[in-house]
Amino acid sequence: MEIGPIDEKSGRHLIEGKGMPIDGGVFRKAGEPGLVADIKYFQNKPWFTEDDILVTSLNRDMLKMVTYLAGKRMPVNLEHYNSVVDGVGKYDRYALSSFISQKDPAGKEIGGGSPDVQALYTAFLIEKKVKSDTDRKVWIEKDKDDGHAIVNYEGRSGSYRFDPTKGETNFSKLE
Repeated sequence: MEIGPIDEKSGRHLIEGKGMPIDGGVFRKAGEPGLVADIKYFQNKPWFTEDDILVTSLNRDMLKMVTYLAGKRMPVNLEHYNSVVDGVGKYDRYALSSFISQKDPAGKEIGGGSPDVQALYTAFLIEKKVKSDTDRKVWIEKDKDDGHAIVNYEGRSGSYRFDPTKGETNFSKLE
């Protein structure tokens, strides 16, 4: 069963547009490597298990919490993003989990990625929570101004479009 447009380089579905699942897909932006969001790269990671349990248990303020967690786990840090992309070699795509914020041996916090990385992790956490609920949906679109990933969410309390990099109060309710 074909989900939607397929990325020629990876064979994965493209993560963009309503109805396109986040898990298992790749997000592409012109001139940059793809970002792969796949549960298999997150399983058995203690930090992901923590996030998943927390988000799954929420009944209120889910958007605020996933935005907070994405900012904590994958903060915008273009220096680190570039070090991953340039340091590992020029690959066509990178796993979203490559940008997780961690402590180095000296105890210094390192990690993070581009605004797309943070938006994809936000949408990934939302999708994991609402996957079996047909009344709630999450998807990614490219921002018309700069092309980076914007999160869209349709839930019981309304529809929202937001950029997680702008904080936990940046939710525009759509009519």
